[in-house]
Amino acid sequence: MEKIGELNLDTRFIGLDGFDEIEAVPGANLNSVKQSPKKAGKPRHAGYTVREHKVVRKKVALTAVVAMAAVVLSGVTAAGAIGSGGAKKPAPEMPSTMPALVSTVDEAPRASGLDAAAESQLCGLYIDGELVGVTTNKTALERALKKVLDDYKKGYDAQTTTEFANDVEVKELEESDKKELTAEDLVKLGMDRFSINLATDYIYKDEVDFETEVTYDDSKPASYKKVVKEGKKGVTEWTVRYTFTDGEITDSEITGSKVTQELVNEEIVVGTGYEESEENADEENSAGESGGSAESYATGSSGSFIWPLPHTHNLTSLFEWRWGRMHNGIDIAGGDDYGQPIIASDSGEVIWSGNDGGGYGNYVMIDHGNGYVTVYGHASELACSTGDYVNQGDVIAYVGSTGNSTGPHLHFEIRDGDTPLDPLGFVS
Repeated sequence: MEKIGELNLDTRFIGLDGFDEIEAVPGANLNSVKQSPKKAGKPRHAGYTVREHKVVRKKVALTAVVAMAAVVLSGVTAAGAIGSGGAKKPAPEMPSTMPALVSTVDEAPRASGLDAAAESQLCGLYIDGELVGVTTNKTALERALKKVLDDYKKGYDAQTTTEFANDVEVKELEESDKKELTAEDLVKLGMDRFSINLATDYIYKDEVDFETEVTYDDSKPASYKKVVKEGKKGVTEWTVRYTFTDGEITDSEITGSKVTQELVNEEIVVGTGYEESEENADEENSAGESGGSAESYATGSSGSFIWPLPHTHNLTSLFEWRWGRMHNGIDIAGGDDYGQPIIASDSGEVIWSGNDGGGYGNYVMIDHGNGYVTVYGHASELACSTGDYVNQGDVIAYVGSTGNSTGPHLHFEIRDGDTPLDPLGFVS
């Protein structure tokens, strides 16, 4: 699991017994992170390299960034899966021809004084230390170079910046044996040698699921469930500044974060008492509590089994060959299952209540004294102890997702000695 400060990125799958699977449960808390953006350093070049500034190349490079499965945000390195909030256009194609520069009256240089002198000054365009050509209009050359950078960031927001990644200089010269060119022609001559950095911001929206906090109330019947506080997802927006060099990502850093919605956990109350009429409530309370002594175990095994999860009769897995091995029971889940009471399918002695570190997680085994044993797996909490005697219908545990599980459910088995049987042959 990648972690950014307190940012967890993970995936949840719900509703199946997951032998040989792992469940990832989100629990992220997002803290504000603020770092100052830094300017990307210029890479060194041995001489110059002819670079093709083609829009196809940029689209491929930026699409590779967008297609990654996770965001790894460190001080200067990123390999990001850019979400719906972070998509941007690729860097525009470098123009193959340099359009003539057009000046307004205000922009037109005056034909006297310093401006006139600058226009008549012989200067050279150097790229990575090599003289590309010369011109006598230094001002026009500098404007033409600026236009290359401005055109490169068209379609981006005002905070996007560009700069030459390689060494591009305009130097005044006393003389030169090279043919004098116009500023436009000189820039066109050096066009395929320019390397350009583009820095722009992406915004990622990260959501964290709320957790459910369960309070059990034995004064309420098992069918009782009430939400006392609604849960809300936590939402944080992260701003990351990426630098692309000739369309390929070369640098990134977190420049800010903002919590747009605070995380609020859900709180519910679940009843664990019995469904009973007023006239026999006292009698059933005294005889029906789980975890009793041998004396309270008055009824003995009934020889028949009842459904172990009153909350739902929905099945998510059957007694069958599955995932290369035999699934020795049935999985019961119907939604909102976490914390729901699990009851003894028949009366008997609890021969195991605990967690042995295996795939069942927290589980209970009951010996019914007639050769049959029942198993109740993946519980969140156990309501009986090894050695207890329980009656049919007693609450023995609560639904959870411990052990090898992909979500809250009950794994239920019926065995004849050590031989697993299909529970649907006994309960429906």
